[in-house]
Amino acid sequence: MSQQLQLMQEWIAVAHRFRRIRWPNMIHGMSRSDFFVMNLLFHHRRHHPEIPGIYASAIAERAQVSRAAISRQLQQLEDRGWIVRHTDPDRKRNVFVDLTEEGMEAIRQQHEYGEQFAHRVFSRIGEQRMEEAMQILNELASAMEEEIQHFADSSQETQAKGECK
Repeated sequence: MSQQLQLMQEWIAVAHRFRRIRWPNMIHGMSRSDFFVMNLLFHHRRHHPEIPGIYASAIAERAQVSRAAISRQLQQLEDRGWIVRHTDPDRKRNVFVDLTEEGMEAIRQQHEYGEQFAHRVFSRIGEQRMEEAMQILNELASAMEEEIQHFADSSQETQAKGECK
C-alpha cells in the first residue's frame, strides 16, 4: 500500500472520529435544531434590530426543513417561552418569529458555553497550531473537492464520447 493511500485512510479515520463527537452534549437544555433556530434569530436581531423578527418560512428555508417541521419546532420553542410569533401587519399571511428575553438569555448562555469550550481546546492545542491545522484542513478540503470535480468531469466526458459513437 502506498504511503499516500495509507495517509488518506488515516485522514478518513480521523474524519469519522469528528463525526462521532457528541456535539449535542455541549448544548445544555436544547436540541441542535433548537440551537440553530435560536442562533439564527439571535444574529438576525443583532444585525437587523429594525426588523421585528424573521419569517417562519425563511427559517424553514435556512434550516432546509419543511414549513410543517419548522412550525412544530417553533411551537416547542414558544411553549418554553424562548420565542414569540406575531403576524406581519403588512402581509397578514406571514408570521414573524423573534426571541423573547428568556430566549435571548438561553442563547447567550449557549454562546458562553461554546466560548469556554473553545478556550479549553485552544489552551490544550495552542492558537498557532489550531490556525495551522485549519489552514491545512481547508487546503485538504479544497484539493479533495477539486479532484472530485475533476473526476466527475472526466466521467461525464467519457460517457459523452461513448454515447456519440
